[in-house]
Amino acid sequence: LFKTSASGTTNVAERMRNDSAGNVGIGTTAPDTTLVVNGTIRAASSVSNGTTTVDFGTGNLQHTTQSCNAGTFALHNMKDGASYTFAVQGATASTCAFNAYSGAGTGALTMHLPPNHGATSASKHTVYTFLVMGTHVYAAWIPGY
Repeated sequence: LFKTSASGTTNVAERMRNDSAGNVGIGTTAPDTTLVVNGTIRAASSVSNGTTTVDFGTGNLQHTTQSCNAGTFALHNMKDGASYTFAVQGATASTCAFNAYSGAGTGALTMHLPPNHGATSASKHTVYTFLVMGTHVYAAWIPGY
């Protein structure tokens, strides 16, 4: 158990619990899965990428001003059960290609692009969402922002 008191008081209250099953609860005394958060979660800011290597270990929201014709994007540190968002803000119309890995360029994952996947629009943004399920990565895309 992790307990603290509010600033200026001596009343101690439970803030976080790690139970005997390894479940962690924040804002709850009865976590029933690996992580339960009862409250607002704030994610880190979007990470800007200057190369075609995208390290999702630094955050689930990534973007680049590169166009897809810069080369195949290498998506690193994609973990089973997680979802990731990647915005391509390039100026040139081209079709994006991806390689996905569970580690930093190791542990190749199978990438599945949607059947209608095609070229991005010139000077428009395209948003990709990736869902990792086991060793497979499923992509959805929304072009033309």
